[in-house]
Amino acid sequence: MPVRKYQEFIPHSTLQDSVKRFWVLEKEYTTADPIEEVTPDACVELIFNFGRPYSVIAGSVQRELPRICLVGLLSKPLKLEAKGVVKIVAVRFFAWGALAFLKEAAVQNDVMQPDLDPMWIQLVQKVAVTVHAGEYQRVVEEIEDFLIGVRLNILFDPKRVRAAAQLLYHTKGKFRVAELADYCNLSVRQLQRQFDETTGVSPKELAREQSALSRSVSG
Repeated sequence: MPVRKYQEFIPHSTLQDSVKRFWVLEKEYTTADPIEEVTPDACVELIFNFGRPYSVIAGSVQRELPRICLVGLLSKPLKLEAKGVVKIVAVRFFAWGALAFLKEAAVQNDVMQPDLDPMWIQLVQKVAVTVHAGEYQRVVEEIEDFLIGVRLNILFDPKRVRAAAQLLYHTKGKFRVAELADYCNLSVRQLQRQFDETTGVSPKELAREQSALSRSVSG
């Protein structure tokens, strides 16, 4: 039976104004069933394919797609063909969301190879081994973390992390790290990094210290 795995992931709240979903697909296309039809959904897709390539079918012409491609807004279905196993990790941007993270806009009704920043290429190379190990959720987390980092280069205000540190201090470490991350509009991983840069300790370490201090004072 042909391999098929499809899963969608809701983005972190920091990205939800730009990213609709992350999704993964591992599927084996056979000679009996080589076609995939993509229906328009008013979104822009950034697709990383770590498996066999797709080809776009337009009439009698076929064009092989690059391993990294950007699918613009579609007004009609897109017909694709593949042979073998495709291994895809993708970012589904809202129509207005992609340009905040990419150098160029997607072309309507077309699939193109985007001009990506070298950091994107490094990220793709880094996660390739994880994809082939079948750990798609880890790959999505890496890509999500990268996008949050790009967003924070524009939006991040160290005062928010300092405020989170003060919150831990005044509540004697009773906030969980996930709650603090939401408070700062960060992923947990980003919060940990930013916390270390801003305060010199991790949020967990500070929470433990405050909790221990509270117990010693009350005792």
